[in-house]
Amino acid sequence: TLLLNVPINASGTLDEAIATRVVEFGQNIKNSFEMGNFLEEDGVTVSANSVLSGDIKFKPSNVFDGNDDTYWTAAEGEKETSLHINFGKEVSFDSIVLEEAIQYGQRVESFKVTYKNSEGKWVEFTSGTTIGGKRVALGNVVTTSELFITFVGLTDSKGVTATPVISHVGVYKSTPDFEKTTGAPAGFDSFDNMDKTTFSADG
Repeated sequence: TLLLNVPINASGTLDEAIATRVVEFGQNIKNSFEMGNFLEEDGVTVSANSVLSGDIKFKPSNVFDGNDDTYWTAAEGEKETSLHINFGKEVSFDSIVLEEAIQYGQRVESFKVTYKNSEGKWVEFTSGTTIGGKRVALGNVVTTSELFITFVGLTDSKGVTATPVISHVGVYKSTPDFEKTTGAPAGFDSFDNMDKTTFSADG
């Protein structure tokens, strides 16, 4: 669901300037995803901490095979499951797309995506609660060769855990107009005084 808050004018139409911006917005979304999913490039490998029954039918590479009917899932009852992605080279990205195989219901309670930085340390890119049919997370542009994604399954009132069932993972670089900035003017640096990480305003 996306709420644009686009106002209608007194004539019941969109002002030309607003209509133009809405078209630009839509085109940037289209162009960002048309640039391609890094997981679909040659040399990418993905492994999981567990696969249901060790069956190839549920293998982790199903998350980027382009088929919504296939998926990866771990052993029954696994509360926390994970994927380790190695791109085989460095890539720069700012968008993560996650999808559950929603035909089996919503099973993810929370998730976290981390990447290995230039110092070899794992740094959080994004985290959240539910995923559902599709979750798109946009962050600052980062460069890495590895990702680690953790999924925590829902536990019901009887203590039964629903193991996450993941049908798609996408890693994308958005268009320059869509890039998230630090808010600092070009040429300035901003500092996160919580973890002392330095971000350059010009990327």
